[in-house]
Amino acid sequence: MKFSFLGGAEEVGMAGILFDLPEYRFLLDYGFTPGKPPSFPKESPNIDFCLLTHAHVDHSGLIPWLSSARGPRIFATTMTQSITEILARDNLKVSKLEGYSLPFSEGDVASLRNYFEPIEYGEKFELGEIDVRGYSSGHIPGSTMFEINNGSRTLITGDMNTVDSMLVDGVKPIRCDNLFIESTYAGREHPNREELVKEFRDDVSDTIKRGGVAVIPAFAVARSQEVAMMLESLGVDVYLDGMSKRIATTFLSDGKFLRSVSKLKKALSQVKFVNNDSHRKKLLKNGGAVITTSGMLDGGPALFYIKHIKDDEKNSIFLTGYQVEGTNGRRLLDTGMIELDGDIGKPKCNVKFFDFSAHADHRALVKFIDECSPKNVVLYHGDKRELLAKDLSNYNVLLPKDGENYEIA
Repeated sequence: MKFSFLGGAEEVGMAGILFDLPEYRFLLDYGFTPGKPPSFPKESPNIDFCLLTHAHVDHSGLIPWLSSARGPRIFATTMTQSITEILARDNLKVSKLEGYSLPFSEGDVASLRNYFEPIEYGEKFELGEIDVRGYSSGHIPGSTMFEINNGSRTLITGDMNTVDSMLVDGVKPIRCDNLFIESTYAGREHPNREELVKEFRDDVSDTIKRGGVAVIPAFAVARSQEVAMMLESLGVDVYLDGMSKRIATTFLSDGKFLRSVSKLKKALSQVKFVNNDSHRKKLLKNGGAVITTSGMLDGGPALFYIKHIKDDEKNSIFLTGYQVEGTNGRRLLDTGMIELDGDIGKPKCNVKFFDFSAHADHRALVKFIDECSPKNVVLYHGDKRELLAKDLSNYNVLLPKDGENYEIA
C-alpha cells in the first residue's frame, strides 16, 4: 500500500491522506486549518473516491473544492454530509468578513450532495476488489473510522475517542494489519471526566453567584451541545449563541448517531437561544453562562462577549477545547494575552481551561493500538508523535512527513 500525506501528518489540522492502490487512488479527508488566513494542504490530484471521517473543518473544509475540481464519490455518514454543508457555507461567510478567499463557491457547496454516498456503520460496501466498512470513531456524532480490506486489513481512525461522552459512545478496537491512527494528545493524559465536569459546573455556578458572566467558547459541532448537557439542571441561566443551535437541530434530525436523543432535547429545552446583539447586551446585563462560538477565539460572538467582560474580575472565560497553535485561544492559554480588534492585552477576569477533549489521550491510544494488534502503525495528526512512538516498540512505527511517499505491505 502506497500513501502520502497532503497535510496533517505532523500537525493537528489540514488533514488529507492520499492512497495509491493497484485498483484505485483515493483520499481520506481533505480539510484546512482555520486562521487568518487559513492553512491549506497540498492540492489533491485526480482520485477515484474520498472517504470522509467527519465534518470538522480541518478534515472536511476543502471537500467542496474537491467535489467541484475532481468529481469523486465521497463516502460519509448522513450526519457528516449535513454538517459538512453547514460548515462550508459558514466558512464562506467568515472568509468574506475576514477578507480572505477560499477556493470554492456557494455553487460548489450547493452541488456537494450530488457527490455524497451515504454509509451505515458496520455495513460493507465494495469498490472493485476492495471491501470497505465504516465504524463510529467515538469523536462526534457521525464520525467514522474506516476499515479497508484488499488482502490485508487497514484501519484508519480519523479523530477518535475511546471514552463515552454525553453525545456518543467511545470507539471499539478492530484487529488489523495496518493502523493509521491520530496522535493529537500524544504525551498527554486527560483528567478524570466526571471530576472535571463537577469542577466545571461548580466554577460556572460560582461565577454567576458573584454576579458575573461565564463566557464559554466552544466548538459549534458537538462541544457546544455537550456543554449544554453538562450545565442542564445547574439552576442558572444558560444561553447558546452562534451556529450551535442549527447543529443541535441537525443532530436531533438524525438521532441514530446520538447516545440519547431525549437527553439532548432536555438540555436544549433549558437553554435560551441568542439571536442578535440586543439579546447579547441583555445577557451581559443580567448575567448567566453563555456557550458561544468560536471555540478557539478566532471570531464569532465569543469575542463580542469577551470585549465586554474581560476587565471585571467577577467574570470568567472557560475554554473547553483543543487550541491549535497560532490561534487566539492558544495565545490566551500560553501567554494569558488575547487579541481583540488588533490590540493584544491581558484580561483581568478569570480564565480557565477545561480539557473536555473528544480525542483519546496517550494512555488510551497505546491501549487501543495494542488491542488492534497491527503489524504497522502510522502516527499522524499530531505534533508530539515521537512521544507516543516510544511506547510502541513492539510495532513497526512510521512517522510520515507531509509530501513524502511511503509504502507498507
